[in-house]
Amino acid sequence: MAYYQRVGANVTDRNLRSLKIKLEGLFDELEKELGREDRHGPWLCGPFFSVADISLVELLVSMWQIGWDDVLWNHGERPHVAVYAEMAMNRPSVIRALGWKNHASNYMTVKTEAERNADMAKVGVGLAAVLGGLYILRKVWK
Repeated sequence: MAYYQRVGANVTDRNLRSLKIKLEGLFDELEKELGREDRHGPWLCGPFFSVADISLVELLVSMWQIGWDDVLWNHGERPHVAVYAEMAMNRPSVIRALGWKNHASNYMTVKTEAERNADMAKVGVGLAAVLGGLYILRKVWK
């Protein structure tokens, strides 16, 4: 069982594409902001970790949980976001509060509609096999 709550069944491929486009725009803006030369510190509001950083770290951890960190910042497209994410997610207070390092192997995945249907078909076949086996046992033991 995954540690994190599963994504709801109302997620469609179209919704995921739309969300990904919006997030890529957001992360492009974040990359511009973090890459500015006139910044006064490593965090969003300057030299101190603030409420804005806490909010962003929650989004970063959520994107990491579903494996979108590779798409949004881990492959060199947004190097400033990657450095920020590494610093922010590895702060002791963030690790304690979110506990994400304790569950680093429990990636949550966002599945397409076809993948969800295939999973449900497997459950149906398994259930049919169990019920068939019980029916046969009942007939044999009579």
